[in-house]
Amino acid sequence: MAIRRLDKSWQYDFTLQDHGRRRKAGFRTKAEAREAERRKREELISGQKRFLMTDAYTMYMSATTMKVGSRDYYERCWKDLQPHIGHFLIEEVGTSAIDTLKSKFSPTLGPKSVNNRLSLLKALLRFMWKRGHLPSVPYVPMESVPERSPEWYTEEERDCLLDGIFEMHPRWYAFFYLTARLGLRAGEVYAVARSRIRDVPPQLIVDRAVQRGNKSRPAMLGPRKNNKALTLALTEDVADAIRWHIRQGYAGPEFLFSKDGTFSVRINAHERSLHQSHPGSARAPATQRFEMTPEATRPLAPRGEVCVLTHQKMRFD
Repeated sequence: MAIRRLDKSWQYDFTLQDHGRRRKAGFRTKAEAREAERRKREELISGQKRFLMTDAYTMYMSATTMKVGSRDYYERCWKDLQPHIGHFLIEEVGTSAIDTLKSKFSPTLGPKSVNNRLSLLKALLRFMWKRGHLPSVPYVPMESVPERSPEWYTEEERDCLLDGIFEMHPRWYAFFYLTARLGLRAGEVYAVARSRIRDVPPQLIVDRAVQRGNKSRPAMLGPRKNNKALTLALTEDVADAIRWHIRQGYAGPEFLFSKDGTFSVRINAHERSLHQSHPGSARAPATQRFEMTPEATRPLAPRGEVCVLTHQKMRFD
């Protein structure tokens, strides 16, 4: 048996009768390499495959069908988990080990971010339990997350916001109008295409969403959340807003909010107009409606409805 120091890692190297020579490198410390060597010996002698948390993560990610956005986020979460728990056998990950893991997280992580990483850990343990590699799933203590009351837009603030966008960035007016009137997420509005719009009866099929990209992958069109399609009836004002947007030449040949079928990596092309058109700009009369003329004005959302604006979506309630 030998534990060797390589250029950038440690390696174990041993020979076991009837099993031949075994060696593996890539360990950060000598103690970690020695512990891995001990576990490998026990695995070979017992004849039963034993899995590390790193193995569990690899198996889980290869078997799951989650969307690319969720996959990217889990990969980022695993980078925080792997140095502290990746070398553990799945049987060794108990509640006490998880408590120790939580104390090693960066202090800059809030309770919700910690819970997101613990949710991945819980998913890995449950995955291995369902496949018979783990006798039971240990209790995973989650952090308490304080509840936040949403900041609701008043009716006047909503109209003021839409007025400001129409005056300063008219090409994005229909984007925010659809978001406010139909309660769609930003990715779902970006995916609105001419082929998904029905004239008789006026309907919009929402079955796709644009998913954010990253440094190595562009934004891409994918199925809607939970793979469920929605068929939304369009009121006259919403249908007029869509027709006005197309008539002004803002729409592309396929998508209403993309000229060439491509999207910004973080699907945030609309944010500049939102920041510049915040409530407080000059308001126009709330009774203006769309007309089928080149000098058309635009409709405002009906009275009596209040919407909330978050970083990604604006909804009615």
